[in-house]
Amino acid sequence: MLLFRLVEELKNANKRNIGKYTNVHPFLHQALTIIETDSSDTSSYMSSNSAATYSKFVSRATRVLRIKRNTSCCVYVYKGFSKHLHLSESTLHCKRDNEDRLFSILSHLPFEYIKSKDTYKDKNLYIVNYNKNVQGTPEQNKLLGFRKDLIKIFPAFQKYMHFDRKRNVCSFSGGYSNLDANAYKSNRITSLGNVKPSLSKKLNTIEKKHLIQLGTLIWRVVNYMVLEDKEKLKGRKDTLGERMRRKMQRSFCEQLGIENLMSCDKQPSTFIEGFSLIINEKVNPHWDHQNDHGRRDVTYSVNCTMAVTEDMYNCSVFGKLVQKFNKKVGDPITVSLMMYSRKCLGYYESLYNNVEGVMMNTDNPILPTLIESFMRVDCETNYSRLWDDPDVYKHGLKWNCPSQNKHPYAPFANEYSENVATFDKMVSTCYIVSCLCFF
Repeated sequence: MLLFRLVEELKNANKRNIGKYTNVHPFLHQALTIIETDSSDTSSYMSSNSAATYSKFVSRATRVLRIKRNTSCCVYVYKGFSKHLHLSESTLHCKRDNEDRLFSILSHLPFEYIKSKDTYKDKNLYIVNYNKNVQGTPEQNKLLGFRKDLIKIFPAFQKYMHFDRKRNVCSFSGGYSNLDANAYKSNRITSLGNVKPSLSKKLNTIEKKHLIQLGTLIWRVVNYMVLEDKEKLKGRKDTLGERMRRKMQRSFCEQLGIENLMSCDKQPSTFIEGFSLIINEKVNPHWDHQNDHGRRDVTYSVNCTMAVTEDMYNCSVFGKLVQKFNKKVGDPITVSLMMYSRKCLGYYESLYNNVEGVMMNTDNPILPTLIESFMRVDCETNYSRLWDDPDVYKHGLKWNCPSQNKHPYAPFANEYSENVATFDKMVSTCYIVSCLCFF
């Protein structure tokens, strides 16, 4: 069986087994399943339908984690979602070996089961589940505080959520990305076209008091759920890329209204760079490819269950999403706050680390001079700027077609033609060059 067929089979199992119980409780009879591998190269797994790709995936798998969902609330931090396939699974078919397709394929691996009330910690996972039998402990008190804050915050974001067919979730996201081409003009960092990531403008639609509440909750979760020893993290080398990345993280804190926390003694050694508020009744198999890689591939999550209210159901946007899941007023939904690093900031950090290494190179004095010139975004040779303002530069994009006598098939002979730079600035250069070559 090819890997993509396995993924489709697991998706269908979601529909058959999980779908029956979402009106009773979205996390009833459900587990978060993580297939861990020792490979960081996951981009080729789903891009190729070959048997070799499937065999490679199976051979590199090292462990399967099945985390039974808690129907009240839980908080966890996990390291490795960018390289480990994860999905929602029905725990009903997991109990019957003849229906457990995943176990039959990966039976050579250790399967680790984490119960819905367990507190568990290893090098990759730290999870605290609600357990009414051990109320009053510091962990349980922290967890209930996270749950209370998330329920309070959620109504401010619900009308801005959208449905993601690929992952089968509805969500609202904020933080850094490099997908907004309209932000390139003010975020260029080299004359070669490199741009730094920009903050999403979607948070501008949210009231400041709600952003502060969200930012404070994120801060508390990141500070409390720690996988690595803070002293070990402090011992890492302080590079130019690290400093530039921390500056970007501070800007995100300012957008959330919690910049004052950056100067406190209990600040975390690092901070998250993006978040999503999601309704994840059933999560289709996927990798989080937008997460950063390596030691920064860390995802925090707070999950809690709440009842669908009249306001939710009657909301012009969110009400339609609730109805997609066949929910009525009073039915339970599970809301998750996902917090993560961003791969685009990892590239940004690497760029500045490479620049620092070249500038300190004394063997070749020409290289630092070249790098310094490349970092000047206002120089005349920075042709990327041509696509930043179409109204200013469109005159330079005109050309005169050859005469009809020389090129009888030229469609615009003896006429001027112009191409205004599009908003898709990543391809506008290629498009214009192709037009010029045509003529």
